[in-house]
Amino acid sequence: MLLDYPRHRLPSILLSLLILYSTPVFAEAGAKPPRLPISGDVLIAGGVSTGGNVTESAEFYSVSFRKFVVTGAMTTPRATHQSQVMFDTAESESNNDAGEIYMIGGFRGSARPARSSITFNILTLDDFEAYDPTTGTFAVPTLPTLQPMTNPRAFFPSLDIPAGAPHIEGHFVAIAGLCNGPDLDSCRTSDVIHPDDHVTNTSNPLVGRMMHTATLLQDETSVLVTGGFADLAGTGLNTAEILDTNTDNYTAIANMHATRAGQTATLLNDGTVLIAGGFNGSGAVQNTAEIFNPGTNPLVGTFTPVATMHDHRAWHTATLLSDGTVLMAGGFDGSATIALTGVGTGVTGMWTASSGASLRTAEIYDPLTQTFTCVKETIKKTGGCQMTMKAARMDHTATALADGDVLIAGGFGVSKALSPLKSAELFHAGKFVVTGNMTAARAWHTAIALP
Repeated sequence: MLLDYPRHRLPSILLSLLILYSTPVFAEAGAKPPRLPISGDVLIAGGVSTGGNVTESAEFYSVSFRKFVVTGAMTTPRATHQSQVMFDTAESESNNDAGEIYMIGGFRGSARPARSSITFNILTLDDFEAYDPTTGTFAVPTLPTLQPMTNPRAFFPSLDIPAGAPHIEGHFVAIAGLCNGPDLDSCRTSDVIHPDDHVTNTSNPLVGRMMHTATLLQDETSVLVTGGFADLAGTGLNTAEILDTNTDNYTAIANMHATRAGQTATLLNDGTVLIAGGFNGSGAVQNTAEIFNPGTNPLVGTFTPVATMHDHRAWHTATLLSDGTVLMAGGFDGSATIALTGVGTGVTGMWTASSGASLRTAEIYDPLTQTFTCVKETIKKTGGCQMTMKAARMDHTATALADGDVLIAGGFGVSKALSPLKSAELFHAGKFVVTGNMTAARAWHTAIALP
């Protein structure tokens, strides 16, 4: 039997129900967020902040309170560093113990944005430090085994080899990147950071790279390395190689179909890798994408083009969602050049955009159809996506939360000029919603969900 509600009340009742069942359950209004983060909260650290100076400040996003809370500062300002969770043992990872969050490498100094450029005066870093979520403080490890990486690294990827992996489980791998050298060949090393804080190096990667990707494949022994810039003048790469963590050796594999730097690489649930966007060989951002299929032997894996994205993207984010699709958010959509000079005392130079801007658009890749769909409608005249994000941003972070939402924070936005952003937003139930501001503006920072 239908309930006999007055006609004029039915819309408001339905609206209340829709809000109730489409909005996450959060802490009680007016309650104060905790001083320390808990499991599932997101630690955000470092980055280029207001005025282009690299910051040591850190904060965490309280998922329950939807607020950002200041926490202890890093011992060293860092940007373009990497963050990973370190567990003492595989058992502690399997038991979801707190662990420590390591900040690895990066650069200090300044990367000053202007109307359409970023000017670098930086020193790349070879050390790391750890955040203890039970105290809210950072510290440099002091064990006798502590040692720096083989060389400093910025604009590099790192990987956590998970518990249960056949080899070097619970260790980090950091690969190539920018160092304080005259060329990227000087930076052509990779390191394994062990739980007792000592460092060993693998064989050298075959190619010096920065702004490249590294993806641990489903076999948990093979690391796929793709693209990036080959030199300080921004020459793009289409090459790829595999690191075998059983032997610590790199092997060249087939080339990608496109040259890419500043692209994304996402491991899909079927074991293939989606590689999308990036700067091409002439410095123009592209909208092409391809799939790497490792098959039964990654050394003979294949790259296959898939449908193009609706928008051209580089320095965007790609996040695997709970349903197996991939959210591609923001990025830069124009053309640019890069010219850097590296010496032992640091790196100077400039990134300059000749066209384009940060994006407020997002789209979703469906691995079943191998196609991209705009989160909002498609613009019929251009085929691009309509703006849907709350802010235009590139070089931001996107962190998958336990409830299926994605926290998107910071990055370089554009009003009259490039500038780091304090704003953040959630991708929730298929749309973007505001979730307040960070305590500091940040781009090229790190964000990691606590175990």
